[in-house]
Amino acid sequence: MTKQNRSAIDQARSSTKRGGEAAGETAINAIDTIEDIGKTAGDRISDAIRDVTAR
Repeated sequence: MTKQNRSAIDQARSSTKRGGEAAGETAINAIDTIEDIGKTAGDRISDAIRDVTAR
């Protein structure tokens, strides 16, 4: 393998790794957002139940 080919392969690996890390970070952020939405929905449901029960 030539030095030039090796360099191209190393650059491709590095780019792939960065892309994978970015995708992983995006997935983690999406999960965090979904958890936040779930907590907010749960809080609203709890509030609604409390309001109905208090009447």
